[in-house]
Amino acid sequence: TLAESSPVGIFHTDASGYTTYVNKRWCQISGSSLEKAIGNGWFNAVHIDDKEKLINGWQQATKIEGISFSEYRFVRPDGTTAWVMGQATPERNQENQIVGYIGTITDITDRKTAEQVISASEEKYRTLVEQASDAIFLFDYDGNFLDLNTSAVKLSGYTREELLERTIHDLSIEDDIKMKPGCPLTTGLTLAKNVVYQ
Repeated sequence: TLAESSPVGIFHTDASGYTTYVNKRWCQISGSSLEKAIGNGWFNAVHIDDKEKLINGWQQATKIEGISFSEYRFVRPDGTTAWVMGQATPERNQENQIVGYIGTITDITDRKTAEQVISASEEKYRTLVEQASDAIFLFDYDGNFLDLNTSAVKLSGYTREELLERTIHDLSIEDDIKMKPGCPLTTGLTLAKNVVYQ
């Protein structure tokens, strides 16, 4: 009753990893039935791009008799994809021998979708920044450089690595910055110094 009313998918295997049970929630998440999941049948519903990694992870976990953890996708009969976080732990008898594995899957599709949207947005932002002709630099409250675009690196005369090892305070406009006074990066650094000091 507890397993059948659980909000997460639950599965059980024998010592060899052969699936012997899945609950209703597991079936709902994966789109597969209990009959199709038994044995290694559940593996047919796993996304083709995730199968090899999932097999390797499971084999490694069973080899060291440890806990298995993975994120992978199920492809349902209607073509929709469900991302899940799966974990399994060994089930031992009184002699401390492994007699099976008990595991769960949690639907993380919404989280994965949000991550993909954020990643796409970040990639678009980074492309715009990198292609900008203006020098753009990112620094923290203490004036440590966190990132710079290619234009900023070219204007400074330093390499990206050299700049990232410095702070705004390390760069004096007259001596250290290798560029003409009044150039965009010089002006930007002067303003940045003022912001940090304030």
